[in-house]
Amino acid sequence: MMTRSRKRKSMGEYPKPSSTHQDRQIDPQSGSPFFRLPSELRNQIYMILFSSTRLTFTEKNPPRTRSGRAQLEPRKLFAPKNSLAILRSCQRIHEETKFLWLSNIELSFDYVEDLMDKLTTLPQSILGQIRFLRTGARPARSSSFYERRMSLQVIWGLRGLRLDTLTLLAGTGPETAYDVDGFIWRGKGSKEFHFISHSSEILAFSPDDDDDLGPPMYRRKPQPATWHNNLLRRDGQDSGASVVIYRSTLPGVQGSVLNPRTREPFRQTVSSLEQLDNFGLTEDQELLGPDEKSKEVLIVVKRGRGADINESDTRRPKDDSHNLAEWQHFKMRAMIED
Repeated sequence: MMTRSRKRKSMGEYPKPSSTHQDRQIDPQSGSPFFRLPSELRNQIYMILFSSTRLTFTEKNPPRTRSGRAQLEPRKLFAPKNSLAILRSCQRIHEETKFLWLSNIELSFDYVEDLMDKLTTLPQSILGQIRFLRTGARPARSSSFYERRMSLQVIWGLRGLRLDTLTLLAGTGPETAYDVDGFIWRGKGSKEFHFISHSSEILAFSPDDDDDLGPPMYRRKPQPATWHNNLLRRDGQDSGASVVIYRSTLPGVQGSVLNPRTREPFRQTVSSLEQLDNFGLTEDQELLGPDEKSKEVLIVVKRGRGADINESDTRRPKDDSHNLAEWQHFKMRAMIED
């Protein structure tokens, strides 16, 4: 499943996806042309609306700097009053959509910390209804601890997360390739994982480009074949698991790699063992050439049939306080180690 085009909205406190009202008589509104439609058709209309909606959580007036204990506090996210107004339009629509909207919209965050601050407060019964998440790759807070540790692994640790697609607005170099490796071998909580990079450098760096976010001298390998084969080792040769890379045909055009008309599949190949031994030792000059480096890249990782996307650790408690407690502990370590 590919990343879908969505209407951008912003939202802070969203309505609960299950009713909290006492049982009461709901006006059937039998005179309404909309409610005279069959329920199956109304559900299709709701699904079209929700599946084209992205709710973007962002900070309205972020402070220039944060230090000390202030870094542990959740950022104040902008929340326009009329987000998902259809849920409040009338009691009948609320009842018909209360179990539909959360599993069809996409929740989007600028930073991983914002995502964690918001989702760790949700009960697992709500968290498990979310199907589409999108987040920026880099941390909001500037610190050595966050730069080293704020990675996808904190999202994987969310107990109860059962996504269809997790989309990461990724970086450009070795750290992003390292993140892809991490998801393929250890990623949890999502059937698909989409990396979007605004540069082809992710496929062209040399070991000298590496930094502290990956292992020493992290070296490129032919992709997507290497990632694809590793995923098959994890999920099974006949599982249908796959890794596909798309590259934009338009240099410097934001979002072009998400359009099937302006992208093409990308593969790196080697013709001999000698070429394989020498692969990745130097930069790929062709991909870094004029009008080539600025072409976006989309990496789609799809788990195999029957894959256990949660891989629960039964040694840990399963109550709703687990996610928030683990996240608060992580942030406290960040403050202490910095």
